[in-house]
Amino acid sequence: MTSSSRGSARGWALVGILAVSACASGAATTGTTSAGPAAQMIPPDAPRLPLATPAEPQSGSAKPLQPVELRSVTARRIAGDTAMRRLAGPRFLEQATEAIVIEVETLEPLGSTERGSSPEIYINGERLVDTWSFQPNRLVGFLSSRARLRDTNVVTVAWLGNEDTTRTRRPLTLRVADVR
Repeated sequence: MTSSSRGSARGWALVGILAVSACASGAATTGTTSAGPAAQMIPPDAPRLPLATPAEPQSGSAKPLQPVELRSVTARRIAGDTAMRRLAGPRFLEQATEAIVIEVETLEPLGSTERGSSPEIYINGERLVDTWSFQPNRLVGFLSSRARLRDTNVVTVAWLGNEDTTRTRRPLTLRVADVR
């Protein structure tokens, strides 16, 4: 407590009394007159604070890792799609000969992608670098050349870093003849 008057001895006296009484009550409960290590010891039978429990997942948060099953896959040339050209980026487009965009729709929503891992598209076991995720269940990836596709291609999705647990169990096929 402080006094608003500079000359108030009564206010300063009250502060001194409170300080002395706080020290005295501390000494009475710990059995010592100093605030050394003995004053900070906790008896073994003293009640403990409960351990923190993990927070319940909130809506939109990460679901337990499970395989990512697919609803559909489409492929088309990127040439006339301005939005996809911007997403692929100028460096990719400079190096690409006949760029293809692969679009995958999952059966279930992907959940939160705000973590250290991300869902990735795989074609014939090869990961498409820079797969983009769009909520709730759409993924887009790019191939630099149509020549990289086989006549019939196996398409899966897996979370990067947990591929064995999350890889699609029922892959879809994509035929090169179906590329629009």
